Amino acid sequence: MGFVIGLLNFVGFIFYIVAAIAAFGVLIGFMSNDSKDGAGIKGGLIAAVAGVVFGSGGYFIRDYADSLKRSKNFTESFTNGDKEKVKWRFGGLSEEDKNEYIGEIFDKFYGHDFNGEYEFLSDYGDEYIAFVQDVKDQFSNKMELMYNEAERINTKESWLSFSGKVAGKFFLTYANDNLKEREFAKWGNDEDAWQRVLVMDSLAMSHEYLSRFPHGIYECDARKIILDHSYADYSHNKPPFKITKNYCGTTTISVRSSAYADLNVHYTGTFATGEFKVPGYGYNSVTVPNGYYRIHVSSRQTRARGETTLETLDGGVKNFDYHIVSDVGRRH
Repeated sequence: MGFVIGLLNFVGFIFYIVAAIAAFGVLIGFMSNDSKDGAGIKGGLIAAVAGVVFGSGGYFIRDYADSLKRSKNFTESFTNGDKEKVKWRFGGLSEEDKNEYIGEIFDKFYGHDFNGEYEFLSDYGDEYIAFVQDVKDQFSNKMELMYNEAERINTKESWLSFSGKVAGKFFLTYANDNLKEREFAKWGNDEDAWQRVLVMDSLAMSHEYLSRFPHGIYECDARKIILDHSYADYSHNKPPFKITKNYCGTTTISVRSSAYADLNVHYTGTFATGEFKVPGYGYNSVTVPNGYYRIHVSSRQTRARGETTLETLDGGVKNFDYHIVSDVGRRH
């Protein structure tokens, strides 16, 4: 297989060279003295057609070689039992190959019980494949049986046991509509909703609580849970410091351009994502819920690379002054 892939890449490279020569021939044909009587133009057109044919052929040959290489790497990882590489390389397969291998992946690396399906959906749940949908249906049915048992016992311990097996994110994603309706029927008021947050899964359900009770009496508690998890998720570069109070406050991001360049400001963080523009020698601002945010500033008027900064926003005003005039952006 390796020899075939190498040969295809070589042939594709030769096709590219021929296409480049043909492109040069187009220029020669249209610029030659023969162009006055049509001979040069005819030659240029022939060269143009040859360039398109060989250029397209080279692209498809090398693309096919690349698909063979991705398939080869995947099958090697699968044969060696390297689960992580199989998961990583699965995304590079064609849709046809994905459909062919997904069942074999499930049988080799995952069990047919609830825990196996849970782990499988964690890795492949975003794939739109009929086999994956079947696993989702099986998982949903088993989850409903477990929910029914927790509801039958109906103690704090039974619900904590259920949420220990089914994360709130999984419940919201894979529970059928009837089961979710039964759950949220228990969220009749602010107090009842918060008690469900505490026993079902505090992180995912805190997001759900804020969507249903944006200014509820437990807003700050919900935001604290989310912020604590959000900070812990930064495995390498963490924001400057952790938020320990004012969980439900807001911060104003204020950006000034101290040069002629208009600025594009994009921010994404714990509770908000958006963008705004700052005119040259001007300023603009936006107010966001407190949290951890990546702020990227760039300008289309210059060749500047722009700048990204990771910030803890815990109240008040966060001022940025940018002086972008050439290839490098500087923040003061």
